[in-house]
Amino acid sequence: EQTMETGLLHGHSGLRYIVFLLLIVVIVKAVMNLAGKKEWGAGDTKLTLFLMATTHLQLLIGIVLYFVKGYQGFYSNMGDNMKVGDFRWAAMEHPLLMIIVVVLISLLHIGNKKPNTKNKNRRALIFGLASLALALAAIPFDRWF
Repeated sequence: EQTMETGLLHGHSGLRYIVFLLLIVVIVKAVMNLAGKKEWGAGDTKLTLFLMATTHLQLLIGIVLYFVKGYQGFYSNMGDNMKVGDFRWAAMEHPLLMIIVVVLISLLHIGNKKPNTKNKNRRALIFGLASLALALAAIPFDRWF
């Protein structure tokens, strides 16, 4: 079981770099399109599809890891557990913020793939920046490297 937990942790940890790279590319692409007065294209939509798929995979690994590590026990004694910063962060704060990030990225892709959506570049920029800010707030910088 320790090997599975370690593998999940490494997978979850390593996948974040791909998520961040794709998210930054989406943001830069939206800025470039806005600056060049270009419409959101099919390639841009494929990019957000890859971003959404990667974040969903990240979420799936995170959910499995959540239960493998036993964080669901946090809620059985929530009053006392809220006082334990690392446990509170791992069991509640990180998952909640990251679920919001996954929802924002999903809404970005779903909205921008519709042909009648207006201001797709601005929408991608706003949703992308909000997702990036929340994701940065939800990760432990001491565990980045």
